[in-house]
Amino acid sequence: MSDHPVDLTPKISHDDNACAVTLSREQIDAHLASPLFTPASHFRPVYEAVRDSGLAYAMVLSGHRQYRRPKKLRGQPLLLIVGDDLDVAQGPTAFNEKILKWVLRGAASVIIHAAAPKAAHYAGAVKIALLFQKSVLIETRPSHEVEWLKFVGRHAPEIPNLVITPNSAQWQNEAGTA
Repeated sequence: MSDHPVDLTPKISHDDNACAVTLSREQIDAHLASPLFTPASHFRPVYEAVRDSGLAYAMVLSGHRQYRRPKKLRGQPLLLIVGDDLDVAQGPTAFNEKILKWVLRGAASVIIHAAAPKAAHYAGAVKIALLFQKSVLIETRPSHEVEWLKFVGRHAPEIPNLVITPNSAQWQNEAGTA
């Protein structure tokens, strides 16, 4: 690495209503070396997989009205992160339903993440995407986890899902025993 600071400005390219944000290996290394990316940072596994394994990832936010995977990223494993926990969580009704159905289509798993973020949780979503081509992680808050679970069950009942929640007592009678 040089003594000069790395320009962290991503390259942004557009194709047919799709947008790809690209960071170079050097930019990703600089992000990972920053104080924001401690070894416990929940996004560390995502950035490492983008850098080392060819993972593509995208954030889907409630204001998005359309989304397409950019052509140059087709064929790469994909992790889609639905951001319903930023300033306020609003549940699936705040999102464009067509986009959410596209997000779920072809996913190998869905993680509904309503707890404190941990690197191991994101690493699991990354691993599934790398092994099976597409994984979805829905970031939300406990107050909306049931709505997300119902939405996924209604629109993609065949996809295995995992709920990570601080409300384990709520689900105590819903599971079997091991």
